[in-house]
Amino acid sequence: MKVHVNGLTGIQWAWCIVLSLFTFPMNFILKFVPDSWFYDMGEEDPKEVEKFNADYRILARKTRELSSSVRNRSF
Repeated sequence: MKVHVNGLTGIQWAWCIVLSLFTFPMNFILKFVPDSWFYDMGEEDPKEVEKFNADYRILARKTRELSSSVRNRSF
Protein backbone atom coordinates (compact mmCIF):
# COMPACT_ATOMS: atom_id res chain seq x y z
CA MET A 1 0.00 0.00 0.00
CA LYS A 2 1.16 3.51 -0.72
CA VAL A 3 0.35 6.80 0.95
CA HIS A 4 -1.17 9.50 -1.19
CA VAL A 5 0.95 12.60 -1.79
CA ASN A 6 -1.69 14.79 -0.13
CA GLY A 7 -2.25 12.44 2.82
CA LEU A 8 -4.39 9.37 3.24
CA THR A 9 -6.97 8.57 0.61
CA GLY A 10 -10.59 7.87 1.55
CA ILE A 11 -10.07 4.12 1.26
CA GLN A 12 -7.02 4.30 3.54
CA TRP A 13 -9.03 6.27 6.09
CA ALA A 14 -11.79 3.65 5.91
CA TRP A 15 -9.28 0.84 6.51
CA CYS A 16 -7.89 2.68 9.53
CA ILE A 17 -11.33 3.17 11.03
CA VAL A 18 -12.50 -0.40 10.35
CA LEU A 19 -9.33 -1.95 11.78
CA SER A 20 -9.45 0.28 14.85
CA LEU A 21 -13.06 -0.70 15.54
CA PHE A 22 -11.93 -4.30 16.09
CA THR A 23 -10.31 -3.19 19.36
CA PHE A 24 -13.72 -2.72 21.02
CA PRO A 25 -14.96 -6.32 20.69
CA MET A 26 -11.47 -7.62 21.53
CA ASN A 27 -11.43 -5.52 24.71
CA PHE A 28 -14.90 -6.77 25.63
CA ILE A 29 -13.82 -10.41 25.20
CA LEU A 30 -10.61 -9.93 27.20
CA LYS A 31 -12.59 -8.50 30.13
CA PHE A 32 -13.92 -12.04 30.73
CA VAL A 33 -10.55 -13.81 30.58
CA PRO A 34 -9.30 -14.61 34.10
CA ASP A 35 -6.04 -13.02 35.19
CA SER A 36 -4.80 -16.44 36.29
CA TRP A 37 -4.33 -17.38 32.62
CA PHE A 38 -1.52 -14.86 32.26
CA TYR A 39 2.01 -14.58 33.62
CA ASP A 40 2.28 -12.76 36.95
CA MET A 41 5.12 -10.25 36.87
CA GLY A 42 5.13 -9.48 40.60
CA GLU A 43 7.18 -11.16 43.30
CA GLU A 44 10.36 -9.07 43.06
CA ASP A 45 13.20 -9.80 45.43
CA PRO A 46 12.84 -7.34 48.37
CA LYS A 47 16.59 -6.62 48.31
CA GLU A 48 16.39 -5.55 44.67
CA VAL A 49 13.33 -3.40 45.36
CA GLU A 50 15.23 -1.56 48.13
CA LYS A 51 18.26 -1.15 45.83
CA PHE A 52 16.10 0.39 43.09
CA ASN A 53 14.36 2.65 45.61
CA ALA A 54 17.75 3.87 46.86
CA ASP A 55 18.86 4.52 43.26
CA TYR A 56 15.64 6.44 42.66
CA ARG A 57 16.15 8.61 45.76
CA ILE A 58 19.70 9.46 44.59
CA LEU A 59 18.43 10.31 41.10
CA ALA A 60 15.60 12.45 42.51
CA ARG A 61 18.05 14.35 44.74
CA LYS A 62 20.42 14.99 41.81
CA THR A 63 17.51 16.15 39.66
CA ARG A 64 16.35 18.61 42.35
CA GLU A 65 19.91 19.93 42.75
CA LEU A 66 20.29 20.40 39.01
CA SER A 67 16.89 22.04 38.76
CA SER A 68 17.63 24.50 41.54
CA SER A 69 21.06 25.35 40.09
CA VAL A 70 19.46 26.16 36.73
CA ARG A 71 16.81 28.36 38.39
CA ASN A 72 19.43 30.25 40.38
CA ARG A 73 21.62 30.98 37.36
CA SER A 74 21.57 34.61 36.28
CA PHE A 75 22.07 35.61 32.67
